[in-house]
Amino acid sequence: MLFHNGATGGFRSFIAVVREARVGVVVLSNCPRSVDAIGVLIVDAITNPPNFYPRSSDESASGRSAGSAVATDADYFEAV
Repeated sequence: MLFHNGATGGFRSFIAVVREARVGVVVLSNCPRSVDAIGVLIVDAITNPPNFYPRSSDESASGRSAGSAVATDADYFEAV
């Protein structure tokens, strides 16, 4: 991951590029606090998405299909 950040006059910025994954992320903020952690979390979420529907022997034994689970926002933010 290549990244650069900056700040001026109460504004912050972060840009990252992951060439292998063909992903680019830009975070712009009108807040004087760093946005680096947010930018890295976004890159990680895009390049390593959480697996909401794991396939296991328990699912096949119970007759439940992998697509029958319902993911919530809480599941996503816990995974990240």
